[in-house]
Amino acid sequence: MTLRGQPPNTVKKRLKCLLYSAAGGGKTSAVSQFKKLYMIDTERGAENDEYVDRLIAGGSSYLFLNDFNEVTKEVLALLQADHEYQTLAIDSMTTIYNDLVDSERKKLARLTNKDESDPSLQEYGRDRAVPNRKMKHMMNLLTRLDMNVIVTSHEKADFTTQTKTFDCFAKLDYMFDLVLELQKRGKERVAIVKKTRISGFPDGDCFPFSYDAVADRYGRADLERRSVAIELASADQLKHMNELLELKLVPRDTLDKWLEKAGAESFEEMQSDQIAKCISYLESQAERVGK
Repeated sequence: MTLRGQPPNTVKKRLKCLLYSAAGGGKTSAVSQFKKLYMIDTERGAENDEYVDRLIAGGSSYLFLNDFNEVTKEVLALLQADHEYQTLAIDSMTTIYNDLVDSERKKLARLTNKDESDPSLQEYGRDRAVPNRKMKHMMNLLTRLDMNVIVTSHEKADFTTQTKTFDCFAKLDYMFDLVLELQKRGKERVAIVKKTRISGFPDGDCFPFSYDAVADRYGRADLERRSVAIELASADQLKHMNELLELKLVPRDTLDKWLEKAGAESFEEMQSDQIAKCISYLESQAERVGK
């Protein structure tokens, strides 16, 4: 058997950053400094004149959305669109994730004829199973997106470590190469590196937060390069795929593995070249069956 390993190559990745702080810590102020920003505001925090002027000066766009599913649709649209934006900010993820959890808890209460405050609705994370699945889908899309991504979160106490941490989906930090805690110290806002895979941001480092500080550490050319749209499956490809799927040429778990590898929840979210490979394999299986 031939080994498939190759010498590793350095890959220039987009900045994927989780930024959290206490109320008033300056999350919105921090993200609004980025140039050519596509800002999804879930709390109407960026509607003050200070932020509006900064967004306009930076060639940025603003969109208020407070529904998780609508935010997901917008991310999917950014994935496919040809645009000038360099960075996507979702400020904050806490609000829309908590709304998902609240909605699921109400649904469970109705189904079980229990009060929404009944502790049993939260046992074993029952009220978070569906929200967490939706969040994992969102994380897959953000990972595929050829843009810098900054997601902000509220802060909460971590009683296990006696420190502060982000208040959101428990595994939110997994997808991010950089996690920063933002603190207000007098008139200055500083960022503390809590997790890093980036050499320019050493673990535990503390620095005055600004767009220029991030650009200098990450690499301005990499931070400001133009995004490349992803061509998703075409209508013709999806039609042909569905025709082949009706023949049941492969088991369901194989299809699930294809989707997982593509970071997609459905074949509609697959890239055109990815679904083309799936179609080619299914066609070969159909020819074999027909012989």
